Amino acid sequence: MQAEEMSYVTGPWMQKAWFRRAYEVDEIQKLVALLHADRLSLHGREADIADGVSVHWVGGHCAGQEVVRVRTERGWVVLASDALHYYEEYERGVPFAVVFKSSDMIAAHDTIRALADSDDHVLPGHDPLVALLYPPADGAGSPHVLRLDGDPDRGALG
Repeated sequence: MQAEEMSYVTGPWMQKAWFRRAYEVDEIQKLVALLHADRLSLHGREADIADGVSVHWVGGHCAGQEVVRVRTERGWVVLASDALHYYEEYERGVPFAVVFKSSDMIAAHDTIRALADSDDHVLPGHDPLVALLYPPADGAGSPHVLRLDGDPDRGALG
């Protein structure tokens, strides 16, 4: 977990209702308990998680917002999570409505572009278009698990 995010969710911004509304006290307590049990590692702004998987701080939506970069057969894909909720934000260069620091959220778009091999290698965290562009993963047991290593099916949008 980003050290900045832990600092954010246990720090003075949580005194403000606007900033704490996305967090549950029991979830924050569980994070602290995991940290004390040596089951949670806090890392800096960039970290390699495994071969071909890294995380990168971008801030914006929350103080410790990060994106995940994954090496696939088709190249580097960025799982943007809440740094980019919808493709439209990325295309228009606008932040999502719920944001801690809008300048960081807009700057995150540039970081995401730099980390991904192309805009077709960027996946927003909440856009239903992702499910139209990428096929379900065979044998995953859920239609919500998608294969991201192939090229997106742009024909699915028309």
